[in-house]
Amino acid sequence: MTHSLTVVLSRINKILEQLVSCLEKDKPPQLVSPYNKSFTSKYFTNISQCRSLTSIVLVLSFVQKLLLSNRTTTNREVYYFFITYFRSQRECDSAIADVCSLLAVERISLGLAASPKGWFCGNIKIIQNQNVMDGTTLSSIQGLPITREWIHRAAQIIHDQQEQKDKEDEEEGGIRHEENASDSSCYKNQQENNDHNDDVYDKATNSQDHQDENGISFQPHPEACFGIYSDAEFILVIEKEGVYTRLSEDRFYDRIPCILVTGKGFPDVATRAMVFCLSRLLHVPVMGMADCNPYGVAVLQTYFRGGTRGNGGESNAERYSVPIQWMGLRPSQLMVQPQYEENIEEDPPGGNDDALTRTAAPENNCPFQNLPKEVFQKLSDMDVKKLNSLMNETNEFVHLNESRRMEIELMKENGWKVELESLHWLGMDFMSNWLEDILLTNKERMHQRKLVLQRVSGEGLADCENDDDSTALDPRIAC
Repeated sequence: MTHSLTVVLSRINKILEQLVSCLEKDKPPQLVSPYNKSFTSKYFTNISQCRSLTSIVLVLSFVQKLLLSNRTTTNREVYYFFITYFRSQRECDSAIADVCSLLAVERISLGLAASPKGWFCGNIKIIQNQNVMDGTTLSSIQGLPITREWIHRAAQIIHDQQEQKDKEDEEEGGIRHEENASDSSCYKNQQENNDHNDDVYDKATNSQDHQDENGISFQPHPEACFGIYSDAEFILVIEKEGVYTRLSEDRFYDRIPCILVTGKGFPDVATRAMVFCLSRLLHVPVMGMADCNPYGVAVLQTYFRGGTRGNGGESNAERYSVPIQWMGLRPSQLMVQPQYEENIEEDPPGGNDDALTRTAAPENNCPFQNLPKEVFQKLSDMDVKKLNSLMNETNEFVHLNESRRMEIELMKENGWKVELESLHWLGMDFMSNWLEDILLTNKERMHQRKLVLQRVSGEGLADCENDDDSTALDPRIAC
């Protein structure tokens, strides 16, 4: 959740008081967080931490003035404000992330926001202050930018859900049986959205500070007040901007009602917050399309779990977690598999590309059988290292899903990687046609599955709804 202005300023003042106290006692200054145990304390006596400590103090002073003047800005402005000190934008961003961790708040609570990075389009309408933004009526192929309003909306959803959970726990004596009933029908989704939109409006216009169980103040933000209307059947998250652009140009959402989202690589907080909001409000599956390489998997994992940098510490890492499913591009989908020749040990990953040879497709109808061998690139040493990290037991995205783990193992065993853009070699229309084919196949399979369940149970549709297949995908389509 976002923290109120009063809370953030109070925490900044307490940190600055610690520094002043050290100086008054002729002691070297130090930064120790009373709010986040995972924050790495900074000591001026440690020569490797002197510059980091100074950077944090500079950012703290800037943020304090910014909040007191009731203004907001971007990370870029902070960098230029201290252009004679920071060596690069990256160093400035690192200091801002350290401040977030020190204070255990999100970056947006500091009045700082990155320029919009993500984009979205498709079957969705956003209504805010009587202005309608239609995801199917595009002024450009990029669609609509994903802005910080989604962060405020996500904070409202999380707060409301926690309030509801606490209320139910209290009513049922601390015993709560979670019911994740979801309905794929447009009407039910629309009705739930309408109720939530009205609720957010009421809270935003009658805002009062509320405190959670930890005593952290929460105030509904006016920017969280906007309506979301959609009949999308799923959310398609795309790693590569170029692939997103192609699907947007093809108006893929006219073929199958959906919402296309891209974070242009690793997503920023606003993009993750938007996917989280749509997943919670629309009750539709979230599917991911990324490169068939370790870093593509890592991008999808970020939506699944997130990271701690700029999120206010480890406890907030899973704040915008969504059950994203790996739709592609997966090693098992690339039926034509290049292999290394027998001299692979003399030519490690990243070596001579001529060592790649092609094998026959196990199935003649494989859509990728005509891909040239040049698109299959060897895994580099860094790729192999990343694969080993993904296969680590603590990696929940892979470890808790047997199908994903097998895909990762297959990627390592094959020793190659393929980028999404390589599919364009098969034709300008291939990407849209391929996606439409597998999604319609999945839709038919899941419909047949529901019919079988109805016939076996003999208890009708109501019991089948409890199977929660409205957000499920056939395991042959995604994992």
